[in-house]
Amino acid sequence: VELTKQMVWGDAGTLSATITNTLETASLGKEAIKVKKVIDGRDWRDTDKFAFTLAPKDPNTPTPMPAGCASKEPCTVTVDSNSPDHTKAFGNITYEAGDHDYHYYVTEQAGTAPAMHYSQARYDIVVSVTKAQDGTWVANVSKITKVSDDNGGTDTEDIASDQPVTFTNKYTAVASLP
Repeated sequence: VELTKQMVWGDAGTLSATITNTLETASLGKEAIKVKKVIDGRDWRDTDKFAFTLAPKDPNTPTPMPAGCASKEPCTVTVDSNSPDHTKAFGNITYEAGDHDYHYYVTEQAGTAPAMHYSQARYDIVVSVTKAQDGTWVANVSKITKVSDDNGGTDTEDIASDQPVTFTNKYTAVASLP
């Protein structure tokens, strides 16, 4: 919050004061948190659709969510065969100014495609709101850690903060019996 004030002495020796509070914000760009879907074992089909969830790491902590998602509600995006590079972004997130880190989890929702093992990977995303040298507030993805692998096992791999988080599903074809 930026506070400005103006004080003016009037004709009759009275002092008038105007105080203005302005809420400053920082915006995380719409492409900052992205997911990428990989299918191992077969090619993409026109009917393929995979849903991903962005949720606050701690549901009891007020955490801004992308535009169009209610605060503290998980936000879902869908990657399909027409998604460029099989990626999708969650969208802009607006934060109140003030040095703070916000923590999110990104996961894939299990689907129902036959013979498909859905990824159980989980990523911890940290968004940091900081004051830039020019005095403006900025929001950036400061850290991405893969905390569960595609099979749900424990993993602690740091991922470049400018890359999409990747979920790999494994398709296992069932051989036909004679």
